[in-house]
Amino acid sequence: MSRRILVLTFYYEPDLCAGSFRVTPLVRSLRDLAGPEVEIDVVTTMPNRYASYQKQPPPLEERPRPGLRVRRVALPVHRSGMRDQAVSFLFFARGVKKLVQKESYDVVFASSSRLMTAYLASRVASAKGARLYLDIRDIFVENMEDVVPHGLFRLIRPWFEILERAASRRADRINLISPAFLDYFSNYPRENLTTYTNGIDEDFIFPEDETPSPRAKGGPVTVLYAGNIGEGQGLHEVLPPLAERLGKRVRFQVIGDGGRRGQLATELARRRVRNVQWIAPVERKDLVAKYRNADVLFLHLNDYPAFRRLLPSKLFEYAATGKPIWAGLCGYSRKFAEEGLGHCAIFSSGDVDGAMAAFQSLRLENCPRTEFIEKYRRRTLDEALAQNILSLLGSSA
Repeated sequence: MSRRILVLTFYYEPDLCAGSFRVTPLVRSLRDLAGPEVEIDVVTTMPNRYASYQKQPPPLEERPRPGLRVRRVALPVHRSGMRDQAVSFLFFARGVKKLVQKESYDVVFASSSRLMTAYLASRVASAKGARLYLDIRDIFVENMEDVVPHGLFRLIRPWFEILERAASRRADRINLISPAFLDYFSNYPRENLTTYTNGIDEDFIFPEDETPSPRAKGGPVTVLYAGNIGEGQGLHEVLPPLAERLGKRVRFQVIGDGGRRGQLATELARRRVRNVQWIAPVERKDLVAKYRNADVLFLHLNDYPAFRRLLPSKLFEYAATGKPIWAGLCGYSRKFAEEGLGHCAIFSSGDVDGAMAAFQSLRLENCPRTEFIEKYRRRTLDEALAQNILSLLGSSA
């Protein structure tokens, strides 16, 4: 008799975001490790992370691989605001309910950064009498405190805490994407918690002899940022003054989109900055080429309480390239970078003077991070996580 696993994820390939990059290869590992008697059903959305990136796969892929089905829920067009995100999730939840209504499952797995996908998975698991495995990529309640007006947050916090407790108590196991989340989940049985982090994809591991050394081509230093442009990243606060001060010495390339892109553009225009190049979100093969030709990779997180526990996936991606990293970080991510990466110039989040000093200390040369890459290869981490999920079926694969 076949056994069935439901995977719920708001993001999946070909969407361009950390959630998609985490779940897509994990599903491949699940499919590779599961026996032929295991069927995997993925329910996700049509690509929606960035309005500027439009790629429409079929809503139903019956058999992209044997024993794997991918079904996608269409969402309304949105611009990443909180209201838009809430409406999009309601569409997703309604679509999930319809698609799984007549299905049976043995295990429900969900990867969630905004809590609601985890809660939705807990409801589905309860309705189906299935075991539940949650992969937690962010602590939503703490995150909300930093982005929602204080008065409103006081009103809605108890409701979200109820949902968070309901989801975590229903879960048979919980994986935390950052070890710094462990104390937040201290009331959950420790033996049922794991900490399989994000990992490094093979695409970003550059052979040293095929990678141009920084400044080999002469001219200004090319500093590349790739990722979301939102409140959490705070680019609109640090990038304009940095670009203004560095002037012709540096050429910034910003690849991405997000809720603060307009504010960033407005501030750059106000300062009459001309050394920042905008690039819309690109597919991975094109992003790899951009990384390869950059001199320095830039990263910034705002110093919000929730982000002090965060371990951004971008750190793993950047580190794999061997390029110098210039980053404004706080909390656990700063400690992780300073102790484990090497060849980094770290400054305190939001500190423009500190960022300038860190830039001056950068060594503009490649530095392979061989030990780090071996420790955090995504394939190895995904196989371990997949085995842990499969064990809920009652036997290891």
